Amino acid sequence: MKKILFRSVALVMFMMFVVPTTGQCGQKEEGNLYGKLSQMKSVNVYLADIKDSTNGQNKVDSAVLKKTLEDALVTRMTLNFKPVQRKEDADIVITMDITEYMWTLHDPIDEISGAGTAAWDAAMDEHYIRLYAIFSVIDAKTDEVLWTKDIKGTVTDKNMTEQEGIEMVDDRIVKMFIRDCFSKKKSRTHTTLNM
Repeated sequence: MKKILFRSVALVMFMMFVVPTTGQCGQKEEGNLYGKLSQMKSVNVYLADIKDSTNGQNKVDSAVLKKTLEDALVTRMTLNFKPVQRKEDADIVITMDITEYMWTLHDPIDEISGAGTAAWDAAMDEHYIRLYAIFSVIDAKTDEVLWTKDIKGTVTDKNMTEQEGIEMVDDRIVKMFIRDCFSKKKSRTHTTLNM
């Protein structure tokens, strides 16, 4: 009986610390690209037009979001990104596919544990916006996908309008992408298990 209990506890501990609780369904994320790109004096980047796979639900202005991404790349201090107008002139291509857009006047109850915490979350009635997008970075010369990830940006605020929410979620999802893909702190290579 003690052996069974020990093995059960060991399995639970393994699952808690080794297997991630939130995976990118069907996606492989290998570290990030800081180590590879930091060797280059400058990185020519082509931003592909943003794809919308929301079946008309999306209200984000793709041109504004693309400009937000370009500005964030240009002002990046640790890597020297130079936007180019043609894919042929690029080292990397960044693509973005918006897969979900959601705006609501009432923040959905988060997946949290504990009745008290859930009740508090339900009582905090805030406006809510969510944007899911698949970001990919592709080698412009070989068309090899170097990095890809489904990123979720959310914002809750008691008084924001939908347009203000769009501006905030645009900024948030771009910052998350740059942090995950190009951050010096996350540059070691690893493989994420996917569920």
